[in-house]
Amino acid sequence: MGEQKFVLKLQNVHRQLGKFKIHDISFALEPGYIMGLVGRNGAGKSTLIKLILGVYSMDGGEIEINGISMVKEEKSVKEQMGYVLEEKLFSDGMSLIENARQYGRYYPNFKEDNFRKYCEQLELNPLRKAGKLSKGEYLKFSLAFALSYNPTLLVLDEPTGNFDAEARKKIIKMLREFVADGQRSVLYTTHLIEELDEIADYITYIKQGEIIYSVDKETLTDQYRLIKGRKSLLARMPGEGVIHVEENDYGISALVRYDKEREYPVDAEIYRPTLEDILYAQMAKEEAHV
Repeated sequence: MGEQKFVLKLQNVHRQLGKFKIHDISFALEPGYIMGLVGRNGAGKSTLIKLILGVYSMDGGEIEINGISMVKEEKSVKEQMGYVLEEKLFSDGMSLIENARQYGRYYPNFKEDNFRKYCEQLELNPLRKAGKLSKGEYLKFSLAFALSYNPTLLVLDEPTGNFDAEARKKIIKMLREFVADGQRSVLYTTHLIEELDEIADYITYIKQGEIIYSVDKETLTDQYRLIKGRKSLLARMPGEGVIHVEENDYGISALVRYDKEREYPVDAEIYRPTLEDILYAQMAKEEAHV
């Protein structure tokens, strides 16, 4: 049996940035999957993305892409990564196709035909000036360019926040097609946690620069239950297992850690939660303790 392969692997990555610190972060992403990187604003998601991309250097630890060390072979590693960031990285005065040709020279696998194909899918005119694009169009352009050189890891920092529902649906479909061959993977940050149920295979949750968990979606949702019923239910539930409770005129909705050995009130309605249910409750609990 061969050694397990990872498209992305972090081991004990840490970096001090002023008063903020990324603490000994370790996780791995297998080929063929999409990982959602989530956490409240200021948790360290964008900082971690910039460490993975080599924009920031590490104080210590190891980052590998397809088993290749970022520290030892940075050029080779960066050729295998595509990325979509909120920052503007292209020349405003050049057209999309001129930018693609200019920056495509740094990527051995860049193909102009691929770039034009993705522009067509994303309804972009490759002859248009980059400086004339809206924020949403610019992100589409960045995605078309990233896909044009066939990276094995695609890193996206809040890629769909500026799109309408139809455009988000199209991009999610493209990301699913990207990983379908089982050889490539996506690392994806978003504040739209409702998207994660339809796109993410794994969830990595970060809080104040630390990884709280990194786990597949099925394992995560199996650890919790959503309990609904009358307000009197609250007094009959174990306090240590309750993550978050919401009350309204009709009763309560509580996210609890699931224990198959525990008996729950017979008048409770019990559901397996969605990722959105879990992440919303965890972030609400975190915010309440700030």
